[in-house]
Amino acid sequence: MPSPGSPITVRDLWSLALPKGTRLLAGQGGLGRAVEWVASLRAAYPVLQGLEPGCLVLARLALARELDSRLTADYLVAELGRAEAAALAVDEPPGTDTLTRAEALRLPLFLLPRDVDSYQVERELLRALLDAQGQVARREAEAREAFQALLSQEGLDAVLAELAEGLKGGVRLVAVNGEVVSEALGPTNTSETLSESFAVQMGGRPMGELLVGYGEAGRDPLYGVLARAAAEVCALELLQRATRRQVEDELGIDLVAQLLEDDTAAATRARLERQGYVLGPRRDHVALAVDASVGATGASQALSDVSWVARRDGSTTLELAYDDHLLLLVSHSAPLDSWLVRRWLSEASERGSDANGVGVSRIARRSAGLGQAIRQALGAHSLGTRVHGRAGPHHYDELGLYRLLADLRDRAELQCFYQETLGDLLVYDQSHGTELVHTLQVLFDQNTNISQTARALYVHRNTLNYRLQRIAEISNLDLNDAETRLALQLALRIHILMA
Repeated sequence: MPSPGSPITVRDLWSLALPKGTRLLAGQGGLGRAVEWVASLRAAYPVLQGLEPGCLVLARLALARELDSRLTADYLVAELGRAEAAALAVDEPPGTDTLTRAEALRLPLFLLPRDVDSYQVERELLRALLDAQGQVARREAEAREAFQALLSQEGLDAVLAELAEGLKGGVRLVAVNGEVVSEALGPTNTSETLSESFAVQMGGRPMGELLVGYGEAGRDPLYGVLARAAAEVCALELLQRATRRQVEDELGIDLVAQLLEDDTAAATRARLERQGYVLGPRRDHVALAVDASVGATGASQALSDVSWVARRDGSTTLELAYDDHLLLLVSHSAPLDSWLVRRWLSEASERGSDANGVGVSRIARRSAGLGQAIRQALGAHSLGTRVHGRAGPHHYDELGLYRLLADLRDRAELQCFYQETLGDLLVYDQSHGTELVHTLQVLFDQNTNISQTARALYVHRNTLNYRLQRIAEISNLDLNDAETRLALQLALRIHILMA
């Protein structure tokens, strides 16, 4: 991957931005060329307007031939070679003579997958060219999401098999105690060929290592991105296995259910105290919740780090599993202030934990409020992670209107209001493949500023104005009316909860 300030090469853009399935047909010797800009072949003369050295050109060959039958792939390769272009990507296979010419010119010639949107490809290439590090992060996030989904659906073995296929090599996951947890070895891979190691850790805590080896083609710049994303998912799986064993051995999975049913029951309180959790009249409490379902990453380590920081400040803590969540109960000498809880979360983040997905309850001023605190933490996690654009951690007392809507969302009148306000737009979007509801959401996110909304949607102002006109026509609502806008904003928030 390119380092900050270094030139972006054709090889980098192939890994970062060209769509999956793009093939290099010729010109491998030019993959190290620096790319200065990206341009598409114009549908009018001059077709190569503004072409400068270092440009990566996208060409739809059928469109070029409609404009001029002489605009063949062979002609383009020759012209781009003279112009010292960086590379050419086409949408249909060129002839042998074209491949020979591209190879002689050391001009990388790519074949894009069928039916790919060339305008979207151009946007992705420009984004990668202007923000390479951001594109690396996006690619890693996409890989992480894909591995998470695979882990959830098919398990750890499927994750390693997918990684091995992506690396065109082999992989092995080894626990911190040296135990081989799982592996996926290709036909040419053995223990000796697994030459690179990626740390498997949570919040700086070693969980094991991911050993990888590559096929005959060697290491591609994208391989490190894939391996890091897989290592993060593997870390959560190892943590979850250890956590499940600890919970089953020490706590039992029904303690949270007992707290939710009756947190004043003597048997439940005695069980808490046997686990070392301090109750009493001079103790305040707070509950924190994170997603611990198979495939979730990052936030679970935050609870362990918050627990460590809180115990350092004199608290007692207890980690519990409940359905697909991990909970942390904290007992602290009264009065416990919310700023102290925020400091714990901040310090956990500084230790490397991802605290953005943590749901945090209000302060419970007595132990009889533990059940309610758990509900609030679970609700804060659920609501906070569903509200678009809201940064975590998610504090229950900051979710405002969403708390009310969550409690009301099953009521008939709320459903009726939602359908009356957004129903026609939702039906239109679904049947026509449009994004009018999303356009409304972005409009209100940008405080109804037309210019800012157009930029956020990557559309022209005229396009946005047309969409708003269609919204008004379809919904039969006046977007200039203050009460209508309030109703739409409320309906959009309900829409988020209904998703």
